[in-house]
Amino acid sequence: MNDSSRNATPTLWEDEPLAGPCKVLVSAPLSHRTPSIAITSDETSTTSEPAVVAASLDALAVLFADAPGGLEAFLGIFDATVRGEFDRLENFLAVEDAAGIIAAAHRLAGTSLQIGAQGLGATCKRIEAAAKAGDVTEARRRARALPDVILAVNHSLREYEKNAALARTV
Repeated sequence: MNDSSRNATPTLWEDEPLAGPCKVLVSAPLSHRTPSIAITSDETSTTSEPAVVAASLDALAVLFADAPGGLEAFLGIFDATVRGEFDRLENFLAVEDAAGIIAAAHRLAGTSLQIGAQGLGATCKRIEAAAKAGDVTEARRRARALPDVILAVNHSLREYEKNAALARTV
């Protein structure tokens, strides 16, 4: 990571800055392709778990090797799905619609776990559980961590794609 990226305002999506202080910590590689990434902010604590499990992406790369667009196309669908479900979840949280929170968090968890984003999936499952228990306030509190967790997943996916592209040129 260079100095300019270290000091840049982190974004959830390329065009939307995150609120609050946040820094990306990259530790020793989990595999040769995907670094272990943890995000810290006021709402989250540092973890040593990778944002995305490299073996999951490796398996998906093999699965989609012959598909039109390959893994990149699948990850594009993942990105669009996460954006949509995150927006729906925020809307349901704003109006305190427990059933909507449950459904959006459940879909977001399932989508995340498909690519090996264990932390994002676990966070969504905790949001879902809080809403199922009728505690929308707790669901909202837990949802505050989502932008940072999604940022870590997006960063990890970009690194994986970049390193996979480099590997193809060797």
